[in-house]
Amino acid sequence: MTKFQLLFIRQFDETIASWRSANEPIREADLYGLLHRIKGTAATIDLQEWTTAAEKLLIDLSDEGTRLWTMAEFERFIQSIMALRKVTDTLGEQGLSDRASDSFREIAATKAEPSTPVKVSEVPGPLVLVIDDDVALLQLMKERLEQEGCIVLATPYPNKAIQWFYELKPDCIVLDVVMPGQSGFDLLTILQERSQRFMVPVLLISAQNDTEVRIKAYQSGADDFISKPFDFNEFVVRVLNKLRRKQAVSQMMLTDELTGLYNTQYLRTQWRQISQKAIAEGTSYWAAQFDINAFGSLNERYGHAAADGYLHHTAGWLRAQVRTDELLVRWDRDRFVFLGREGTVESITERLNLLSELFAAQTCEIAGDVVSLSLSYVFTTLDGASDPDECIAALSEAMKDVKLSLRNRSSDTHTIIGAGPKGVCHVAVIDDDPLIRNMLERRLRDMEVVGGEGLEIRTFADGEAFFSDEWHHSEGAYLLILDRMMPRMNGMEVLTRLRAEYPGDKYRILMLTGNGDETEIAQAIQAGTDDYVTKPFRLPELEARIRRLLQGRGR
Repeated sequence: MTKFQLLFIRQFDETIASWRSANEPIREADLYGLLHRIKGTAATIDLQEWTTAAEKLLIDLSDEGTRLWTMAEFERFIQSIMALRKVTDTLGEQGLSDRASDSFREIAATKAEPSTPVKVSEVPGPLVLVIDDDVALLQLMKERLEQEGCIVLATPYPNKAIQWFYELKPDCIVLDVVMPGQSGFDLLTILQERSQRFMVPVLLISAQNDTEVRIKAYQSGADDFISKPFDFNEFVVRVLNKLRRKQAVSQMMLTDELTGLYNTQYLRTQWRQISQKAIAEGTSYWAAQFDINAFGSLNERYGHAAADGYLHHTAGWLRAQVRTDELLVRWDRDRFVFLGREGTVESITERLNLLSELFAAQTCEIAGDVVSLSLSYVFTTLDGASDPDECIAALSEAMKDVKLSLRNRSSDTHTIIGAGPKGVCHVAVIDDDPLIRNMLERRLRDMEVVGGEGLEIRTFADGEAFFSDEWHHSEGAYLLILDRMMPRMNGMEVLTRLRAEYPGDKYRILMLTGNGDETEIAQAIQAGTDDYVTKPFRLPELEARIRRLLQGRGR
């Protein structure tokens, strides 16, 4: 039996057991959801008989039905499914494994170690957000897409998907139509405006495959619709095609989608032209980087949409300060780069000080509140050819020192909204293996600057040690790299406690799990982990995931 078949059957058993132990009537909507998941997932993992049986039973049900079923009525109704469940016990593990399809064998084969070493890029691959309430299918989609170089965040929870969407800015979304509590159409409506603005392709997947549902999918703004069960080779190709198209369009664009300012691609082109002209004329030029202080407090207090609106407002204000022979671009998040011509250190400092003072004096209304933030800036003068990326990296290093200085001041006059340390992310490595702790800490020290932000790193041997340290009560954001198996308090206990007792956006959690235990992974996903990596892992891959999860932290 394949690992995903095992997980699928265990999930089915757990659902039935929970309904039996509850000893309460079963709602038709819940029964519909169970059979709908079976229909969509079973054939995908080569349990075609389960899909066929579920399809027949769904004819008599509705996701909006109000009928209540006793346990006896329920078991009589799904007796065809229960018979298939008994067959799996009879066939045993080897019997089901022999029935695996060629396509599934191809998927498994791609997991084998290559005969020659493969260079793993340390640049994060495209980020795909996958939302589906069937954890077995969720894991299979994640695993298959990651074999193609994608980084995949997978969740059965719409609210977490919304948070990830705004904070991590995925390159593609795969979204199930039928989910408990909130349909894929409802979720797509929430994400639609921003996904269209940023040209994020959305693929809807569903076991509902009638014309009405497909038309509604495209009318709702979906870029593609894939019916369950689907062939995984086709699924992957369609997702990769959407990613390639987004990348091609993005490379042709010269403006930032959110602010309307020029983007980094345009900056790189103009930077070289300005530097060449300055060399030819024997003049100098200079580059400055701006950072909005306490911008993260807007996200926390008013939400991501309001914070986006403030960024758009700020971009308009800054654009009005730029002269015709100067260039302003949005570099990343709440950072902007300003490229100017000529000037001494004294005159540039005077101008940027004045600009900073004017910015702090202007206000913007958000949800009835008058908001006033401030800018930090750093700059460098240049008189010859310079690589733009190297120069911006140097400015980001300098900005880190400015932010550290602000945090160390007893009175931060630049911060109007928000409290606590800014520009830093707390990172905790919780693992009982001292070798893993030391290795990850050294790797994280090498990543000391992430988009110009600092990392404060601590390591712990188990969950109890982490919770006993008052450090975890500090203001600001955290990333936890959390081992699943530890003495005294294991990773699942830490994860469950954090999600139950602390704000959902305070901690991002990357769980380290044992290789091949799909049930443990499913439990971690359902408990609210943000991502997981199976041991043994490759450091470049882990670092790529860490960099993705650090996006937006410490702001």
